[in-house]
Amino acid sequence: MPPLLVGSILLLRVMQSDPIGEHALARFHELDPVDRTEVVVSVLDTLRASDHELVRQAAELRAEPPFPTAAMPAPLERAFDADRYAPALGLETTLVRRGSPRWKRVVRDLLRGHEPPRNRWSWDPAQRRLLAPPAPPPEEEVLAALIAGSWPDDGFLDAVGFGLLDDDAHMARIGAYFDHLYRDRLGRVYEDVTLYDVWNSQRRFEVSDVEAIAFLREIEGDRRTVSPIPTSRHDEIYRRIEEAFVRWRAYRVLREGLARRWSTPHAAPTPTFAAVAERLDQAWVLTRHEPSRMRVRLGGTPERKAFLAAVNVEALTYLGMTNPPEWWTEGWRLRETQPGALRRDTLEVLRLFRLLR
Repeated sequence: MPPLLVGSILLLRVMQSDPIGEHALARFHELDPVDRTEVVVSVLDTLRASDHELVRQAAELRAEPPFPTAAMPAPLERAFDADRYAPALGLETTLVRRGSPRWKRVVRDLLRGHEPPRNRWSWDPAQRRLLAPPAPPPEEEVLAALIAGSWPDDGFLDAVGFGLLDDDAHMARIGAYFDHLYRDRLGRVYEDVTLYDVWNSQRRFEVSDVEAIAFLREIEGDRRTVSPIPTSRHDEIYRRIEEAFVRWRAYRVLREGLARRWSTPHAAPTPTFAAVAERLDQAWVLTRHEPSRMRVRLGGTPERKAFLAAVNVEALTYLGMTNPPEWWTEGWRLRETQPGALRRDTLEVLRLFRLLR
């Protein structure tokens, strides 16, 4: 679901089921733009001083990101350069804009109708930086989320969490490769549709020599193979790209799942972990919600099933105790009370601005 639509739904839910929130948002809507900004800035600043550890931690990250930030590159800058990797083809690169009929056909046929997200922060593994969406979420949606006890659904904390858990330079190079945009054999580059998206679709699709040569050079260090690639070598090269993708997907999916449940414990888990979200929660409690500890745990059991199994075994030890350690009970208390603390602190600022009257 598109982030703006999610924000709109959240806003509607606040207005329908929360009289206090509904009243505050109505008063907020009456303010002029400068005053609205002042309110939101004041709320976010106040959250940095929250007495709730997880709220304070996330607010600090939003205010002072632990990584450099940059604007999302223009679409054609996110595609491999045909003149550099396959000059003999003489491809004329063209951009297929999001929402155009051709773009929609590719999304329907290759991605099973699942449109790639946009207007969300993302993690750039190659440059170790955060990429900002073209536009931030509207201030009213930010405030609605905070009143409801959640952070804005803009992908920021997910991207930061992924970055803090991403510590493998070789996997980062593979991830950077699959973050490039998809190009068909006629040179058409599809806006927002990444190589990760198409390889993850498990559908048959065209692989341009540009992307094949880029893989051989950037991931395998092969400088001898040039375009046009003989047909007899296609299957071999595509198999190697697929094997790299499977490794990257396993690495990425586990870290994305953990990142989602880190600073927003009650966030909906990523689809892969919908049935085992509790394991991710247990992992964060076991590591005291510290990414540095989580990186160590991931390094010891990098494979997803082994990771979840090890977490389960260790968690069962504490679950079976009559008097578990204080850090164990405190970790669960923090996760359980985070939404309420976020809402409480937000409403307190709105009260000071006389928006609850």
